[in-house]
Amino acid sequence: MPALGMAMEEGVLLRWLKQPGESVAAQEPLAEIETDKVTMTVDSPVAGRLGDHAFEEGAVVPVGALLVRVLAAGEDGQGVLPSEHKPAPSAPAPEAHKRPRPILPTPPRAPVTEALAATEAAALVGEGSEAAYGQVLVDVESDDTLQSIEITGLDPAVLVEWLETMVLIREFEDACEPLALAGKIPGGMHSAAGQEAVAVGAIRALAPTDIVTSSHRSHHHSFAKGLSPRSVMAELYGKATGCLGGRGGHMHLADFSIGLFGSNGIVGGGLGIATGASLAAKLDRRDQVALAFFGDGGANTGRIWENVNLAALWKLPLIIICENNLYAVETHAGRVTAAETIAKRASGFGLPALQVDGQDVAAVYGVTVEARERARRGEGPTFVEALTYRYRGHNTGDAETYRGREEVERWRRTKDPILRVARALEAVGTLEEGQLDEIVASARATVEDAVQFAEASPWPDPADAFEGVTGLALDGRRRP
Repeated sequence: MPALGMAMEEGVLLRWLKQPGESVAAQEPLAEIETDKVTMTVDSPVAGRLGDHAFEEGAVVPVGALLVRVLAAGEDGQGVLPSEHKPAPSAPAPEAHKRPRPILPTPPRAPVTEALAATEAAALVGEGSEAAYGQVLVDVESDDTLQSIEITGLDPAVLVEWLETMVLIREFEDACEPLALAGKIPGGMHSAAGQEAVAVGAIRALAPTDIVTSSHRSHHHSFAKGLSPRSVMAELYGKATGCLGGRGGHMHLADFSIGLFGSNGIVGGGLGIATGASLAAKLDRRDQVALAFFGDGGANTGRIWENVNLAALWKLPLIIICENNLYAVETHAGRVTAAETIAKRASGFGLPALQVDGQDVAAVYGVTVEARERARRGEGPTFVEALTYRYRGHNTGDAETYRGREEVERWRRTKDPILRVARALEAVGTLEEGQLDEIVASARATVEDAVQFAEASPWPDPADAFEGVTGLALDGRRRP
């Protein structure tokens, strides 16, 4: 039984989803577990055949107990556990992150065409949702093949670097999921797999001196801005070699030296920081722009619109990007957003507001370049709603009962941001056949190195707990 939560000690086995002898695929749910907070699934780390159940439905199972084994061909009982988690804190790292992961499916190849025309009112409705939402630039319902993107005018060699960064983000996210379930990454994590194009496209349009703030779903932003896989993984582990010395964890990644002013566990909180940074740049007459990311859930909080209003009023050099992945935790945007789109709501504050296909890295780059130039000319902020999609649940262990698997797979087949740019590069002869596989293999090696680095890194020294903290220490003495 893996630890499905930070303080979880046991769970109730509600029901088995697979029976002994049945074939299972990697990451296929095996059982539903009820914790003291939520109901989650335990997934298979590898493909194989299911062994005998170790517990009956309804049993209370302690963390660390064997649930079932996944048997390889020819095995008669010694297989792979659903998690290699060991209850002792000093257990070695799980090998689950090394498993083959079908992260880059190979759908039928679609030819690269001329610039895609925007199609109106394409319904992207989660299964069971009551209403369609938004004007989507490309209709995922209309075709079951991978949709092409337009890269004319962009340097193909530069696009290869974008592709490499996007693949690294995907591999990192997919490797972290089993590590979080095994308790190696405390507190779980929020995966951005599927949203890579928004981060890479937007941040590649900035200058190195520009400022970025992020949300609780922040790994893709952090890598695009320049954090290394080693520093991020060590921070997720809580180790001293992490980008914040193990103090921040996965929701609080920052490095002021590269202009990453931090991710934020407060929904929409990063926009306030970026608003302040853009105000400082304007007052100091610096040629500097701030960019803030937040999600569609944040669009229903007051702090977002207070900052949008202030930025528009003061004409701040600010780019505001809403990553609309259609779900705020479990709630589809159409259920809670009265306006036709989030961008239309933003336009009421007197600033340019537009939607962009967030699965198209070139399109995201293009609108961000224009927004940055507008900000530098002193014309104020721009609001961008990027239509994107997360492949995994809201956070680690999410049972995803609010959407169907076919919906997720349809997005993977037709709008995967990595495959779209890869196919476009292949079509112009920049990416050779098999080169994408080499990029994936290189990224996996980099992530494996980051895991080993985090495992070998020391824990923070408790004597340094007050380093960088302003205020009174426990002994009453004021700290600098």
